[in-house]
Amino acid sequence: RNVPVAVLGLGDAVIKVTAGVDYTVALTSDGALHSWGHDYFGLPGDGTMTNRNVPVAVLGLGDAVIKVTAGVDYTVALTSDGALHSWGHDYFGLPGDGTMTNRNVPVAV
Repeated sequence: RNVPVAVLGLGDAVIKVTAGVDYTVALTSDGALHSWGHDYFGLPGDGTMTNRNVPVAVLGLGDAVIKVTAGVDYTVALTSDGALHSWGHDYFGLPGDGTMTNRNVPVAV
């Protein structure tokens, strides 16, 4: 697109947006995360390996998210209980869970 368009399904509750190479993550005022884009390595965090052209809920975070950042092809979120979660491509141990396994849902770090 050569002009901005509204992202479907998020309304005006978005308080932060972060983006990786081919995907985007939005944090809403209720502490929920939504993600969309190319789904190699499980980037949207919805438990699938399916490309998403509209936002889907990121699964398994429990408490409200207070901070989120996207890397090239992984995401890290901090929840209100102080827990750190990560998901996406696991080259060089990026999710921080002690494995070399791609994660399509958040895992505790």
